[in-house]
Amino acid sequence: MAVIGVVGLGAMGLGIVQVYAQAGFTVYATDTQEGARNNALKRLNDALQPRVDSGKMTAEAMQAIVSAITVTTQPEDFVAPDMVIEAIIEDLAIKQALFARLERAFPEAILATNTKGVTGDIRFGTDQSLITQLSKAIYRNGVLTPLAAQVLATSGSP
Repeated sequence: MAVIGVVGLGAMGLGIVQVYAQAGFTVYATDTQEGARNNALKRLNDALQPRVDSGKMTAEAMQAIVSAITVTTQPEDFVAPDMVIEAIIEDLAIKQALFARLERAFPEAILATNTKGVTGDIRFGTDQSLITQLSKAIYRNGVLTPLAAQVLATSGSP
C-alpha cells in the first residue's frame, strides 16, 4: 500500500488528506501551525459526520478514514512516504525551503505541489529538481483522479 504525506492542513490540505485516506492509503499530515495539527482530525470528523447522519456513509467507514491518518509535528516524521504533497501558503521562497527539506528527508519519494499562485514550471529544492503543478491531476472535486491513481500504482497503491 502506498503511503502519502501532506504538508499543510488548511482547507485544501485537509481535503487532500481525506481523499487519500478515503481511497485506502495510509496518510501522514502536518502543518506549521499547532492549532491546525491539533484540530485536523476533529475538523475531518465534523465534515464527515453529516454523511453518517444522513446514511451516505457508515460510522465504520468514517472511522476507517480517520484511522488511516497520522498527524505529525513535522514532515520528517512521515514514515516512508511514496509521495508528499505540499499544500502550504502561496509563497515561493517558503515552498522552495520546504522542498529542500523534503528532498533531503525523502530522496525516493514523489514530491508534488498543490500550488495555484505560481504558474508554469517551478523549480524547488536543493538540486533544482523540476516539480510540475499536480493539484488538478491529483485532487479534483474531492475525487482521486485516474492519473493520480495511475502514478501511485507504480509505487504500490492499494
